[in-house]
Amino acid sequence: MRIESVRSLKEELCAGCVDASVRGIGAAAFSGAVPRGVALGLIQGGNRSDWRLALRLQRRSEQTLAFMERATSLASGEVDARFVGSVHGPRASGGGVPELATRIRPLRPGVSIGHYASTAGTLGAFAYNASEQLVIVSNAHVLCVPRYSMGDAILQPGPTDGGTARANDFVARLSTVAGLNADGVNQVDAAIAVVEPDVKVVIEHGFGGLRGIDLDPASGSRVWKVGRTTGFTRGVIRAVEVDGVEVRYGERTLVFDNQIEIGGLDGAFSDGGDSGSLILDSRGRALALLFAGASVSAGKAAVTYANPISAVLQELGVRLVESA
Repeated sequence: MRIESVRSLKEELCAGCVDASVRGIGAAAFSGAVPRGVALGLIQGGNRSDWRLALRLQRRSEQTLAFMERATSLASGEVDARFVGSVHGPRASGGGVPELATRIRPLRPGVSIGHYASTAGTLGAFAYNASEQLVIVSNAHVLCVPRYSMGDAILQPGPTDGGTARANDFVARLSTVAGLNADGVNQVDAAIAVVEPDVKVVIEHGFGGLRGIDLDPASGSRVWKVGRTTGFTRGVIRAVEVDGVEVRYGERTLVFDNQIEIGGLDGAFSDGGDSGSLILDSRGRALALLFAGASVSAGKAAVTYANPISAVLQELGVRLVESA
C-alpha cells in the first residue's frame, strides 16, 4: 500500500471505525476502537512506495486477537503482526559495561548517569538550552524520581554504579522535564540537566561524531547506540509512527504515540540501564532517544522503543551539540 493509505487505515482503526473509502470495505466490517495492549504503526515493504500496517500485541487476549484478525482482513493481509510482550522503561539493576558504568571524566555520551535518589541510566547527548547553558539530555525516568525538584543533583556514575552526592560525582542539576502524563498520551520521556561549570565534557559518541539530525527515519534503516549496559550495539528500525505503546514504570502504565521501534542486528539492541541513549543513523545523525524495551526472551529487550529526536528537542527547547 501507499504510505498515505496505511496512515489513513491506522487513523480509522484508532477512531473505532473504517471508512469505506479506505479499503473499499463498509464500516460494518469493523467495530470498536483499538483495545489496550495493541499498538499500531507503519513498516516499509520491499521498496520505498510499499508500506504495511505494523500491529504489535503487548498482551494476548480474546479482544486483542480478534482486533488483529479484523485489522489484517481490512488491510488485505498487508500487516506485519508481532507479539512483543510487556514494554518497560526500566532503570539499571546491576551489571553494565565496565568502562561506561564507572566514574568517567571528561564526561561523555554513553556513560552511566542518574538522579541522586535513583538507580542509573545513560547520558544520551549534550545540548544547549535557550540560555546557552550546556545541558545533559537523557530520559525523565533517568534524571528524575517521582518526587523531584528542579536543581536536584545528577550523578555520574549513577547510584547503582557507586555514584554518591557525597563524593565528586555531582555533575549536573536537573533543569527541565518533559512530564510523563498518566492520564493522557505521551510523546517523549525526556529531561535535561545543566552541567556544572567545573565539569569537563567530550562531545564525541565514542564510535563516531554527531553530524546533524535525521528528521525522517524510515523502517529498514540501520542504527546504532552506546549505552551504559550493553555498550555499542547495532540495530534496524522495524516500524515508525507507532501509536498506543503501553510502557510500565513500576506500578504505573503510560501510553506513548509516534514512537520508533528498533530490533537488534547482533542480539538485543538494549537492556535496562541503556535508557537515555542517543540513537544515531549510519551517517552519524541523531535519530531518537531510547526509553523502553519489550522483553520476550532471556530478559533482554527483543524490541526497543525510542522517541523521535525532533520531538525530544522541541519538548525540551534545546539544540544538540554536534561534533566539530
